Amino acid sequence: ADVGGRILTVSVVWSVLLVACIVVLVSQERRDGARSRRVMAGLFTAVAVFVLFRAGYFLAIGVNPAFSVFGAGAWMNIATPMVAATLPVIGTTAFLLMCSERIRRQWERAASTDYLTGLPNRRTLVEMGQQRFERARASAATGGFALAIVDIDHFKRINDEHGHEMGDVALKHVAGRLQSACREAELPARQGGEEFVVLFDNLQPNDAPAAGERLRHSVAQAPFTAGDLVLPLTVSIGLAVLRADDTQFDSVLRRADEALYVAKAAGRNRVEIAP
Repeated sequence: ADVGGRILTVSVVWSVLLVACIVVLVSQERRDGARSRRVMAGLFTAVAVFVLFRAGYFLAIGVNPAFSVFGAGAWMNIATPMVAATLPVIGTTAFLLMCSERIRRQWERAASTDYLTGLPNRRTLVEMGQQRFERARASAATGGFALAIVDIDHFKRINDEHGHEMGDVALKHVAGRLQSACREAELPARQGGEEFVVLFDNLQPNDAPAAGERLRHSVAQAPFTAGDLVLPLTVSIGLAVLRADDTQFDSVLRRADEALYVAKAAGRNRVEIAP
């Protein structure tokens, strides 16, 4: 029997499997950044290097049909089962850590996402809004922080006439329209009920009306449909741009809310900019 050939064949098969595992781990790690994936990828890399080194070592010293584990290269034969024995222990530990990190990320995602629309919830809105507000206040060059409060017109009528389940579907529809209308770095979130908030970066006062109309038009141009039901939906929007005397994120939010009341009082389906 060709002992050297068997050693080489087994080593190649092991290496191919290990490299495939490494590729999967690295590709997934880029997406979620889990440290446990890096640990497992490093472990598999070390084992793959050992397997190739082992194959090269035996091919270099030469093996014959009378090959014995206690003969030439005995130290390598002792090291091999030691490596094989530690691999499951370390690998299982890293796998459990990876599962734990995945569960933690799922909980964090659930805590920061609105269960109905999939948009960031109020908690995330406040955190992100505060961060962007402080960044804009700290740098005059950044500037232009703004937010829009978007409220669905006559939403109560939808619930009363078609039921709350249909109202939930309508909320999802509006959320999707707002999300599709937002540009890069614009963050739509659900504040609660039929109200949404969109955070803007680098939005100057002169550009505010166009930004608000972009959101309003995106909802108005796409009627809500569910089976045979077709409902034209509109939204009222109050928009506020950061001012020099705004000392808190809530200050901008309050002025946008006041502008929203003006939009509703003026007939709905319109955009009002806070002075």
